[in-house]
Amino acid sequence: MGAGALATTGFPIKRERTAELLGFDGVLENSLDAVASRDYVTEIIFALTGVGITISRLNQDLHIWYSHEFGFIDIGDDIAGTSSIMPQKKNPMPIEHLKAKSGHILGSLTAGLAVLKGTGFMHCREVNGEMMHPFGDAVHEAEAMLRLADVVVRGLRVNEARMVSAAERNFSTLTDLADALVRKHGFSFRIAHQVVGALVREAVESGLPGAADIDCAMVERVIARIAGRTVSIDASDLAASLDPRQNVERRTVTGGPAPSAVQRMLDRAARDLAADDAVVTAREAGLAAADERLRKAVAALASIA
Repeated sequence: MGAGALATTGFPIKRERTAELLGFDGVLENSLDAVASRDYVTEIIFALTGVGITISRLNQDLHIWYSHEFGFIDIGDDIAGTSSIMPQKKNPMPIEHLKAKSGHILGSLTAGLAVLKGTGFMHCREVNGEMMHPFGDAVHEAEAMLRLADVVVRGLRVNEARMVSAAERNFSTLTDLADALVRKHGFSFRIAHQVVGALVREAVESGLPGAADIDCAMVERVIARIAGRTVSIDASDLAASLDPRQNVERRTVTGGPAPSAVQRMLDRAARDLAADDAVVTAREAGLAAADERLRKAVAALASIA
C-alpha cells in the first residue's frame, strides 16, 4: 500500500501510517521491490516444503516399522484403513498419505518458481495473481499434513519387546565393545575397530544370530589373533557393552538418545514452542489493535464527511 503500481505517488501520503493501520511492522521501502517481489511467498513455501519432507521421511521409517517383517509399531484401529479384498488386513493409510503429501507442497514450490522464472521485475498478473495460487495450495497441504501427523504420532503403539529383541539379534551394539577395549584395555581405536570387525566376521561365519551370542572366549581369541595380545575379558563388562538398553543409556551427550538427553531436548522444544506461541499471540493482539485503529480512523473520516 502506497507503493502504487511502480513508483509511489506524487501525493504527500504517509506509507508508514497505512502500515500502522493494517498492523504491519513497517513498509518495504523500495516501491518497485514492494510491487514486483514475491520473495516472501517462495520463502514460506520453501519452509513448508522442508516441514513436509521431514514429516514424509519420518513416515517412511514408520511405514517400514509397521510392516510384518519388522512389527515395531502398530496404529489405532480408528485411523487405520481396510483392504478392499483382504478382510484380515489393516492398512496404515494415514502413514501412506503423509509420505505422499509432501509431493504436493513440493509441486506448489516448483509451480510458484516456474511462474516467476522469466517474469519481468514489474507489476504484472504473473506476479500478483498467478504466483499466489500455489501459495494457497501449499498452506492447505501443509496444514493437512501437520494435523494428520499429530493424529498418527499420538496413536502409535510401540512394540518395545520386539524392538529390543531385534537390537539383540544383530551386531549394532559392537561399537560399544570397541569403545570398551579402548577405555579398559588401552587399545587404540584403530586396533579396537579391527578386532571388532574380525569378531563380527567370525560370528557371522559361525552362524551366530547376534551380539548376544558372543562370549568372552571368542573375544579373547580374536584379540590375540588381531592385536597379538592376551587380554582377559570380564563377562559382566562384555554383557554391559553388548546390551542394547545400556548402549542407549550411555549416550548422554547433548543430542544423544539417552532418556536424560532426550528429556532435555523435549524440555527445550516445549520452551521454544511456548515462545513461538507467545509471538503468535502478540502478533494477533497487534493485528486486533490495528483493526481497532483502522475502525476509529474510518469513523473519524466518516464524521468529517
